[in-house]
Amino acid sequence: MSKEKEIKLNTRQWKFYNYLKEQAFEDGDRWVSKWEISVAITDYEYNNSPYAHDECSTMNGDRIAINNSQEVDKLILVDNNCFKIAKLEEAIEMR
Repeated sequence: MSKEKEIKLNTRQWKFYNYLKEQAFEDGDRWVSKWEISVAITDYEYNNSPYAHDECSTMNGDRIAINNSQEVDKLILVDNNCFKIAKLEEAIEMR
């Protein structure tokens, strides 16, 4: 029998998750850019170089960790380097 290891979120990931929850509370349809998140959460380093593979790959990794965590009740959706938080049912409807 194998037990899946529960993923515990770190402080930066909680800040990311909670920031998106706050934004959704103000406007549930709003997508939040990586740049805006990096300004609000200084733990992220935004790379605006035209040669960069990604504007902030750490944020992408944190999104995956959050979505795999059982500590949260919402998922983070991504579209065109912007994020939005949604319940599973909302995410399925958006597909």
